Amino acid sequence: MLVLMFGGIWLTVGEGRSLADVPPFEKPGTACHWPPPTFLRAYSAKSDVPTFETLAVTVPKPHVFHVELNRPKKLNTFNIAMWKELHQCFSSLSENPECRVVVLSGQGKHFTAGIDLSSLVEMHQKINEIEDVARKCRFTSGFIKMCQDGISALEECRKPVLSVIHNACIGAGVDLITAADVRYCTEDSFFQVTEVDVGLAADVGTLQRLPKEADPLRGGADRPHARLLMHSGLYKPKHVRAQFVSSSATADGRRTPKEEGKQRPPNRAKPVINNMSVARELCFTARKFDAKEASQLGLVSKVFPDKDSALKNALEVAENIAAKVL
Repeated sequence: MLVLMFGGIWLTVGEGRSLADVPPFEKPGTACHWPPPTFLRAYSAKSDVPTFETLAVTVPKPHVFHVELNRPKKLNTFNIAMWKELHQCFSSLSENPECRVVVLSGQGKHFTAGIDLSSLVEMHQKINEIEDVARKCRFTSGFIKMCQDGISALEECRKPVLSVIHNACIGAGVDLITAADVRYCTEDSFFQVTEVDVGLAADVGTLQRLPKEADPLRGGADRPHARLLMHSGLYKPKHVRAQFVSSSATADGRRTPKEEGKQRPPNRAKPVINNMSVARELCFTARKFDAKEASQLGLVSKVFPDKDSALKNALEVAENIAAKVL
């Protein structure tokens, strides 16, 4: 005999009966059907793996899908096809019942060198061919939205996305990783928000996500995720304090006595980078910052000696997460 609790109601399923045999039931005031469509899933032995031109998708572990940026000869730069395929890929995996966790990495020497400038030249030529100003604006707006949708697909994916960064993560690469749920990197990694150097705004993800506000209750304490954070102890309003300076270190790099005595309050919900001053500095100056600084800023969870060890860890974490999901 199998005893289950669902929606606050205990259900008993006798031997010889499957859960699908349990008749629909009604809860007072609400019509409910058993089993709910997302509660029971039939997983096939063979995964439905999508194929793309600029992305390589494999299934290295049960229910763990590995997505790799697959333009190594072009340093995994983003062309128009990659923008589109990122959206298609993560939208597909979001709805794929075989997929429970996604690991994102890049093939070749670098994670990504950012936007493929030749694709920007191509788009500029197409825009110049349009004479009407309004149509030019509409075409440009559509192109920007296509790029934003490609990045946002990671954030909107219903499955956790773990990113593994090695060596260069430049421009659009920073846009991409800020939309992931968990980030790991190697010791040789470096990051750079380069859009300002080529006359662009990092508006496809970096400016929206890198300098997130620290207060998860922004928008109202009645929001479901806010209540969940408070009840779980992951958030306490009194611990939310703004950071006003990029660094309080002395000239020789040591922390000031005042800073030495300060510790980060426990159980504080962290944004991507919990310092608005630093986030703005990185976007305004396009300066490089290495793996050590990325870890200190909270951009990455952990730093590994090389790509193999970072990827191995990410796959182990992904397998652990996948095992906990129904």
